[in-house]
Amino acid sequence: MVTINAALETALKSLSTHTAALNTVNHNIANMNNEWYSRQIANITATDAMTYIGIKGQIGTGSKIGSIERIRDIYLDKQIMLQRQYTGEWNILNRTYESLRAIFPEIDGITGGLNSQLQEFYADWAKLADAADKAEKETDPTLKLQYQAEVEAAKREIYQTAEGVTNYFNSKSSTLTNMQIELNKDLRLTIQSINQYLKQIYEYNKQIANIYSIGQNPNDILDKRNEAMNKLAELINFDFGNRSDGTVVIHINGHILVNGADGYNAMTTMGSTRDSKLEDVGLFEYLGAQPVKVNDLITGGQLGGILKARDESLQWYKVQLDNLANSMITVINNVHRTGVNASGLQSNLDFFIGSRAADIALNPQLFSGAMITYKHFGTNDIADIIANLENKVVNNWLTTATLPYTAGSTLGRNGILRINGIDIAYNSSDTIATLVNKINTNVSEVSAIFDETTRRFYIYSNQLIVIQEFNSNGSVPAPTDPPTLLNKFGIYQEKQSSGPINYPGSLVKNIINYGDLGNTWDVEDLILNIQPYKYGTVVIDYNNTSTETQWTNQQSIIQTIVNITGITGGKPYMLMPFSFDERNQKFSFATSLPGGGNTILPFLISDKVGNLTQTLNITENIKFGEYYPIIVGRLEGELETSQNILAQHAAALSLYQQMQDNLTKVNEDEELARAKAYQRAYDASVRLLSIIDEMLNMLINRTATPSERWQ
Repeated sequence: MVTINAALETALKSLSTHTAALNTVNHNIANMNNEWYSRQIANITATDAMTYIGIKGQIGTGSKIGSIERIRDIYLDKQIMLQRQYTGEWNILNRTYESLRAIFPEIDGITGGLNSQLQEFYADWAKLADAADKAEKETDPTLKLQYQAEVEAAKREIYQTAEGVTNYFNSKSSTLTNMQIELNKDLRLTIQSINQYLKQIYEYNKQIANIYSIGQNPNDILDKRNEAMNKLAELINFDFGNRSDGTVVIHINGHILVNGADGYNAMTTMGSTRDSKLEDVGLFEYLGAQPVKVNDLITGGQLGGILKARDESLQWYKVQLDNLANSMITVINNVHRTGVNASGLQSNLDFFIGSRAADIALNPQLFSGAMITYKHFGTNDIADIIANLENKVVNNWLTTATLPYTAGSTLGRNGILRINGIDIAYNSSDTIATLVNKINTNVSEVSAIFDETTRRFYIYSNQLIVIQEFNSNGSVPAPTDPPTLLNKFGIYQEKQSSGPINYPGSLVKNIINYGDLGNTWDVEDLILNIQPYKYGTVVIDYNNTSTETQWTNQQSIIQTIVNITGITGGKPYMLMPFSFDERNQKFSFATSLPGGGNTILPFLISDKVGNLTQTLNITENIKFGEYYPIIVGRLEGELETSQNILAQHAAALSLYQQMQDNLTKVNEDEELARAKAYQRAYDASVRLLSIIDEMLNMLINRTATPSERWQ
């Protein structure tokens, strides 16, 4: 039989249910301005019905709150975290490129930077060449003295301009280094923040597991964990998975960061093997373990951006400045030291000292320009060559080994040298000095020097050099003819590293100081340490033939170079006159003469897979005058790209966030409408209680007892 008490219980359940539902609405409204709050819905369900004998069907017993549901789209959460990783990374990169504008002001059309200084430097050498030519040719004593004074003034101008050039190199390199150091400080702070969020997520995991274990939904704690994970995503890339107990496992390429409710692994900084001023990122993978370097696993978030900006972007610009500085040091010193001094002897005086942008300086023995040389075999040939250096290809030239000849040695045959289509006719009575002067007739396209101390030729050109030799009548030399100059002098093509390769994070690690032993095989125990690739393929293009050579980062340097140059590969057209100059930390590659032929062709080394040539600082076919504008042009492109990518990811993040907000954010109108419905149900339940109360009153107070009825 259905009792009146059952109806009373049903009404009371309704009151309790709708009170709880109203509290849920109240909680939602209270968190309307909580950025990380997910709205909740009270799911009202019927309580278990009761069966009574004699009644078909069941009698309902009221309602209850089946669950408090947290409204959230997990897919959108993952997309939002992914976009936060991207925006965190590109915010850092974009900020870095914006900072580089101050170092390379030419990107904004500002003049007076390094490029202007270099142009002025070459122009000053042209002034010196012109003044020297006039002084040499002038016969009037008064005018001759005047032109000689102009020569000395031009030398002082060169010194002052060159000082400005070196200061620019020093300053830019120093600024780039300081930017790397500042990013390293950011790296430390970022790792501290990452560890704080990892700990928070671990603590939330423990609370969530406990609450789920008693059958409840830890909605508010899930929101707090979601907040921590979103903030973590801004700092570092990671993947995550959910366990059945409600906890999450966070890992980075399989390396655990948070292991559910079981613990978390902290990150740390560790000493870098590449640069003592910088630090790597380490991960403690278990209690008591030494940290494992995880730089290569970090590809996103602010930490990924910091590593890319510090170790790749800034390092690239630093290396390019060093390459340009070292290339100028190498070539200008080669040329300048062949100039003669006041005694008419080769000065052997370097113009620059140092090896890269950080330490390039003027040789103090120049004495404020007084000892600058400007001629060797001609009236102004040294000055003219340096003035035209901006038209010459960087670190690609013709050269020779040490020759058993002097500048006065005769050539011993008649013939024609054709250098990039320019014919230079020579006679058997011509000396090496005469030949050099003939080549320098077209100095803007081809320049030649002969070092009387090292007895080596150098020929520079405005493009990769093709040199051919013919008899004086234009025929190809026969084996019975006198030896060609190409064979007699042993001329070969050489391509050299643009700068020293012992950079932090570059080719050589644990550099062993052998001193200047002059023996390239002493470096064979050094191992290639090239990132990001573990292996690669180098392509050598020569004489319309491409040859591929494999390498791995576990090979010794010498083995790698041997493979590339083909000593073990049956390619006789390649050789290593000096594969690795240990003192200067530079590689050299060269071509040998193909038998007794009359032609020397250029060769190209490029990467098919990997980044070996970049690591060896082997430049492309670039002229000195193009090198710096290419650096500025790259920055302009990278800045624009970073701005576009950042804008794209910011837009994607905004879109996904808006989609999630539409689903999960508290809507005032919806909540008030829901509250009104709950209120009406509550009011109806109260009225029902009133009716039941009247029924009970009727039953209790208006139904007489038997004794009363018979009185």
